[in-house]
Amino acid sequence: MKNLKIGKRPIWGAYQAPLPDELFSSWLCRTAYNQGTKVQSFCHILWPNETFWNRDIDRFFYPIVKDVVLRCCPLDEKSLHDTFLSAYSGSLRENVGYKNNNIWILPLGIYHRLRTKRGMLFCPNCLKQDPQPYFRRKWRLALSFCCPCCGVLLLDACPNCNRPVNFFRTEMGSRNAPPDYELSVCYYCRSELKNSKGSTVGPELIALQKMIYDILDRTLCPPITHISYPFQYLDILHHICRLLISRSPMLTGLQDSLLRRTMVRTNIFEENTVQVRAQVLKTATDMLNDWPYAFAKIMANHPRLKSAWLLKDLRERHFWFTSIIKENFYVNNRNRKLLPNLA
Repeated sequence: MKNLKIGKRPIWGAYQAPLPDELFSSWLCRTAYNQGTKVQSFCHILWPNETFWNRDIDRFFYPIVKDVVLRCCPLDEKSLHDTFLSAYSGSLRENVGYKNNNIWILPLGIYHRLRTKRGMLFCPNCLKQDPQPYFRRKWRLALSFCCPCCGVLLLDACPNCNRPVNFFRTEMGSRNAPPDYELSVCYYCRSELKNSKGSTVGPELIALQKMIYDILDRTLCPPITHISYPFQYLDILHHICRLLISRSPMLTGLQDSLLRRTMVRTNIFEENTVQVRAQVLKTATDMLNDWPYAFAKIMANHPRLKSAWLLKDLRERHFWFTSIIKENFYVNNRNRKLLPNLA
C-alpha cells in the first residue's frame, strides 16, 4: 500500500472522498479495494492493535479513527464525521452514542465478524446506477423503508440466499488474491444485489419517506407547532410506533382498528420487516398530523384507554405530547375528560 503526498499531507493511492451520504464502513471498504488491498489487511495496517469488524464501526466517531484517517488522507474532519451515525445527534436523537441502545438505528446482530440481523438496507436501483456501488448512511435507519428517488421498497437481505448484507466479507475465500468484487455482491452466494427487483411503492409512501428525510436533514420543520428540533418529533413518533405494535392487551382494540397486527413479528420496532415498519410509520404519522385533533378523533373511539397506558415506557417526555395526554386523557374512576373541545 503506497501513499502519495499532496503538500504536507499524505494521500492513499487511488484515493476517493466519501460519496453523498456514504456510510463509513462502505467508504473504508471502497478505499481499500481501490488500492487493490483486502479490507482486513488494510485495517490491520492502520489499526494493528484494534479488532475492528467485531463491532458496529458506523455508530460512533472514535478518536482513534479520526486521528489515523485524517493523518493519511486530505479529508476534512466534518466530512469524515458525517459518514458516522453519531452525526445524526441533534436530529435523529438528542445524542446518538455508541453504548446507548439508540432508537431508529437498525441492529446488525454482530457475532464475531458476522451480521445475523438485517441492519443494512439497500436500494438495488441506486446500487445499479452508482459508478461504484456504495451504501448510504440512511440505509441503517429504521425510518427508511423506500427510496424516494427510485420509488421502490428497500431490501434488507439478498433475495437469492436471504442472508443479511455483509459487504466487507465479499473478499472471503480469496486468501492471497486482491479483491475483485464490488460492494454490491452478496458475500455468501456471490449474486449481484444491484440486479435485484425492488417492489414499487405508491405516491403516499414516497411522500412520507421524503417528508421524514427532510425532517431528519432539517430542511423541513416537524408538523407540530413550537418544535425546534427534529428529535423532539421523532422521539414521540417512535413512541407512537411502539404503542401500535405493543403486546399489551390494553392496546389491542386501538391496534386492531388502525393496522393489520398479524404482520407484526416483534414489539421491537427496529426488528420488524421493512413492510411492517412502513405501515406502522404511516399510521403513526397520520396520528400526529394536525396535532392534537387527529389524535383526539382516533381516541374518541377508545374511551377506556388511560393516559398511563399511552405514556407507558415513554423515554423522552416532551411537553407538547405529554401535556395533552395528561390533561385530556386522564381517567379517574367514572370521570373521563376526552378533549371535549377538540373531538
